[in-house]
Amino acid sequence: MPVQKILITGASSGIGAATARAFARQGHDLFLVARREDKLTNVAEICSREGASRVILSCQDLSLPGKGSFIVEECLEKLGGLDILMCNAGYGIYGPVHQVPPEDMARIWQVNYQSGYESIHAALPHLLKQRRGHVVIVSSIIGKKAFP
Repeated sequence: MPVQKILITGASSGIGAATARAFARQGHDLFLVARREDKLTNVAEICSREGASRVILSCQDLSLPGKGSFIVEECLEKLGGLDILMCNAGYGIYGPVHQVPPEDMARIWQVNYQSGYESIHAALPHLLKQRRGHVVIVSSIIGKKAFP
């Protein structure tokens, strides 16, 4: 299998980190994105040891509008392409609606939905031009099982 260029958001822990390690063991190029630099650096070191051909980090806060597009452009520049975009960044807030400020929900919306949309929107022209590639969207179980 040829080396793939893979961008993973939310790569500092959980599904993102596990997926990065799985791709690393296959020798792929990784562009890993997360807020927490220390945790992201740790994942990158593990991926390098486990066989990734290249690991590039981008510490970004995807709650900021435009960062979804920014990371795709940064990936295209630094890896020289993109074959797989994995939109995995996300988090939740639990509590009664009257105790969760609207600005907190706006931040969740930006991270969990809008940044992924921005990334897909930025990646599609490249993926369509090369006539190959994949977009993977990771979502929470909360879509199937709600909490009060």
